[in-house]
Amino acid sequence: MLNVLRFVAAQSKGSEILFKVLITIEGEEVLHDLKAVCGPRDKAEPFITVMLPEED
Repeated sequence: MLNVLRFVAAQSKGSEILFKVLITIEGEEVLHDLKAVCGPRDKAEPFITVMLPEED
């Protein structure tokens, strides 16, 4: 997931990124949509939050 996010983020210009990952659960492969948001924390240090697209 982090490698996919890194690749997509390198091509993105915004602070919110939508991407897909292939996850294997009990032998079944499922394609999931995810969202990553980059922003400042309490002391202005950068961080990335990965969540489902409908989450805030």
